[in-house]
Amino acid sequence: MNFGSKNNELNSDDYLMTKEGPPSKNSRYYKVPDDCIGPIIGKNGEIIKKIEIESNCKVQIAKAPIPNSKLRYVFIEGNEENYQIAKELIEQVIGEYVNKKLYQINN
Repeated sequence: MNFGSKNNELNSDDYLMTKEGPPSKNSRYYKVPDDCIGPIIGKNGEIIKKIEIESNCKVQIAKAPIPNSKLRYVFIEGNEENYQIAKELIEQVIGEYVNKKLYQINN
């Protein structure tokens, strides 16, 4: 597996990599719409940090979308209960983002 180059070029397996390298073997893969990554991370990483704190999980974002899709992996590392909390918090962020976009389109 290629662990990425030192410059900003994306490699074919970057959809399975985080900016810190490969996710932990204990991480679970969760697919989210690629255009929701910004809101999940938040300004200066505030939202993703909040998700990590509230769920007691490590949450990392893949460097690139899944090939031939508009989805990207979010890697969540934690026990089952905490994983579910992190997933719900991520879904909440996505829902708020989608509702905001729909509101802007309709107004």
